[in-house]
Amino acid sequence: MIKRKVLVVVAFFMLAVVSAFFIIQANAKGLHLSKTNVVMHVGESVKLKVSANCNVRWSSSDKKVATVTQKGRIRAKASGSAVIKAKYGRKTLKCKVTVKRKDNTGDGIMKIKVTDGDNTIIFRLNDTAPAKSLYSMLPMDVEIENYGSNEKIFYPKKDIATKGGQEGSGKAGDLALFSPWGNVVMYYGDFSSYPGLYLLGSAESGSNNVKKLSGKVHIEVSD
Repeated sequence: MIKRKVLVVVAFFMLAVVSAFFIIQANAKGLHLSKTNVVMHVGESVKLKVSANCNVRWSSSDKKVATVTQKGRIRAKASGSAVIKAKYGRKTLKCKVTVKRKDNTGDGIMKIKVTDGDNTIIFRLNDTAPAKSLYSMLPMDVEIENYGSNEKIFYPKKDIATKGGQEGSGKAGDLALFSPWGNVVMYYGDFSSYPGLYLLGSAESGSNNVKKLSGKVHIEVSD
């Protein structure tokens, strides 16, 4: 008698599991996302919706570029692309997210923020190809190195384009590219022109902090 009851309970349990499975699969057939392709700028957020009221599991293929909450809200973190997924049963819905860097203003001005956590400098870049090349790589994290008696240097994650660059001398607070080595230079003293030394911009604020920079530095677009 007990054995029969156990078998009945097991049978009902299995029936419930199978029924739930088929219900999920049936519901999943008509599911779709409110968007399948989204273009965003860093700092923006967008909410995706599922066509039916059901519990889906959200995930991002690259959380450094875009994150998503379990309510479907996407937040753009850094330039790049990622795929947002909403999984329900065996069905996976996808939305491609493209994140672009945020322009400073609508007038073409390019400003960048350099900080090691304690010391911050805001540079305004000039309108040259090398400056635009550096700007397009942001954000980035780099190691600062001391060089000579008047400069701090770092190596960007990619080579900076030099065509259309402006060579010249400068002063404390200027930013430049030394193309023979591929490093970016932040000056805290005056400097002379040199072949392959391209001017990128100058500090709008915090020029006195250049000499104090050390260790790991974060560089991003500034408002």
